[in-house]
Amino acid sequence: MSVMGVTSHPMADEASISEDETAVIVAGSRVLYDRFNSQFTDEQIATFTGRAVSRAVNTADIDHLIHGDNHNSPDRWGHLFAEAAEEIGLDINEIPVPAMWDKLGKAAGPSRNSTMAHIADDAGEAYLVAFYSGNQASTGTPDMIGNALHRGFPVTKVDLENPEVRADLFSEKWFDLATA
Repeated sequence: MSVMGVTSHPMADEASISEDETAVIVAGSRVLYDRFNSQFTDEQIATFTGRAVSRAVNTADIDHLIHGDNHNSPDRWGHLFAEAAEEIGLDINEIPVPAMWDKLGKAAGPSRNSTMAHIADDAGEAYLVAFYSGNQASTGTPDMIGNALHRGFPVTKVDLENPEVRADLFSEKWFDLATA
């Protein structure tokens, strides 16, 4: 199967999402990951990611969380959020979609982004939470945003370079992910 003209990803056939479910894609720039990841504990990362996700959708309504499975990017933040949500009793199915760099070379990133959007498209409601700054050279995050917009998904851009956004996400007291 081909997704938007790019070789299919195995996860496109394995993931099972129904139209009565909600899916959230968490994606973002490695530039932001490199800048912010080492400043916080995993618990803090899970919390600020949960806060960002809750700007898009009530976290208690999420059935599936999709990310690109890159442990050196905001994909890891999505994974940490999914783990934290599970610890408090939310039943969120995590769907990692790794890029197939060895097989596809430079086309692996766009292929992964297209696959994540394709998987989420089966849900009744799908959202993208993109950790992004317009001041970066990343092409991957804008490509993911384009995929989501093309499919009509609401897109929440989280610009961690913006001091007001950082203050909002980082300074609140810990909260219950289920009621955010």
